[in-house]
Amino acid sequence: MGDRGIIKVYQQNNYAPVYLYTHWRGSEIYGVVKRALSRRARWDECAYLTRIIFCELVAGEEGNETGFGISTFIPDNEHTIIGVNTESQMISFEERDGSGRVKFEMSFEDFINRKDKYSKLEQHEL
Repeated sequence: MGDRGIIKVYQQNNYAPVYLYTHWRGSEIYGVVKRALSRRARWDECAYLTRIIFCELVAGEEGNETGFGISTFIPDNEHTIIGVNTESQMISFEERDGSGRVKFEMSFEDFINRKDKYSKLEQHEL
């Protein structure tokens, strides 16, 4: 049981991506990424933006030893993976199986200006 989700942050210079994992907030990752990017801070600095997104993900749960993780591999997942690429400043919505197949992508700017709900993206109703 759970509500597992992953935010995939592409690293600069083609290094392996970093995966931000949540066990209980998977259905919230669309909003997490949107709130983090809406700050318009460090969009072009991968390490800083990764930290900003992770802080948004764990907000209010920072002291807990379970529920969240950071890895270089794909942990268990139940939702569309949201990819964040600071070099291209693009957001991608990738298959939940970790194959890397992109269903849809858009710029950071377009993403933070969207008015739709994540469920529409999850159901491929773009």
